[in-house]
Amino acid sequence: MQYRALILIVHVLLDQSSAQILPFRTFTIHDGLPSNQIRAVCQDARGYLWVGTYGGGVATFDGTTFRSRNVPSGIVWALAPSSFVGDAVWLGTWGGLCRADAAGISVFLPEDSRLSRSLFTVMEDRNGNVWCGTSNGVQILAPGARSPVPFYPDTSFGHVVKICQSSDGTIYIGSREGLWSYHSSRGLKRLGERARDQKPMVLALYLDRSDTLWVGRWDRMLLRYHRDVLIDSLLIPEGYVHQMAEDSSGNLWCASSQGVVRIQGRHLSREAITWYRAEHGLPESAHRAVYVDAESNIWFGSAFKGLSHFAVGGSPWISRPQILAYRRTAGHSDQSRFRRRRPPAICPAGINHWLKAPERVGNDGCGSKCYLRRQVCAPKLLLQRRSATWVTVPPNAGGISQKPSNVGE
Repeated sequence: MQYRALILIVHVLLDQSSAQILPFRTFTIHDGLPSNQIRAVCQDARGYLWVGTYGGGVATFDGTTFRSRNVPSGIVWALAPSSFVGDAVWLGTWGGLCRADAAGISVFLPEDSRLSRSLFTVMEDRNGNVWCGTSNGVQILAPGARSPVPFYPDTSFGHVVKICQSSDGTIYIGSREGLWSYHSSRGLKRLGERARDQKPMVLALYLDRSDTLWVGRWDRMLLRYHRDVLIDSLLIPEGYVHQMAEDSSGNLWCASSQGVVRIQGRHLSREAITWYRAEHGLPESAHRAVYVDAESNIWFGSAFKGLSHFAVGGSPWISRPQILAYRRTAGHSDQSRFRRRRPPAICPAGINHWLKAPERVGNDGCGSKCYLRRQVCAPKLLLQRRSATWVTVPPNAGGISQKPSNVGE
């Protein structure tokens, strides 16, 4: 027993010493966040970052400014961008399911007042159904419906903390009572058995790009399943994993109560684990959220000290590039009849990072050829005509933008 304890201590020391200080940038209430207690992060279809907080509602971030929006109870546990309702984002709050869009925030409550309205996870499936994990079971909101209904009401799911869907349509449900899988052709099935000497309480679920299911439990166990079959498991030396996310290099990042964990190459072994804590550049060790955005930047939500950002490629966070923006006025298409507007962007690498391989898409209606370039850092398009570069933004954001000549490519 003493020998095993010594080996465990050595592993912990190696994990701590292998981590280097990283160039994290942290945002707090002094930067405009409504609260320093971060619980969820996501990116919508327009490229805006959404931040769910404990006590401060939800905030959106365009790379420069945080803008807060009030929600019932002010506590947001989960965020999920919609693929079916425009640019909407689903919010799992302490006061029920909410949908945020350009029109405002809509609330969807169950008709039965006895059903729980405290949501801890939200997931929109491939058919547009919104799955809600509550403090007492699972509820589903069908497309076009106004009220969610119970899912398998006779099953004791208990406090549900995470729901996700694999590529073959299997739904995984993690709760304080264990782990389940559901498929329309196979029904509901419990994975694993409750052992007398273990707590099966699930705290985190994540499906990586290979459709491997990662499970973080209360007993500090990390497990991997593939098609409902347990592959392997590992006891984490300390802390509980709350959320997980995979970066562009295939590494898994975990937000835990004792620091941020990086699992290199998705290999579940102690040798592949690196810990990052306050001494490595984070504002504190305890973290509750992690998210990888479309530009491969990693965002970490701490328990009490704000939102941190890390660019995997090592690119420093720089300010928004200088852009002149205009919005079309009715009946006019020339630049002189556009009025100036500031476009959204959260690109940490500047406009140089936007200019990728062009693709010819035809002409612009006045005889000259245009080229479409898909922006890497936010859902805009670049149109190049002659010597000017124009950045088009979505209709609900408004307008087009011109890159000044003094900004190099």
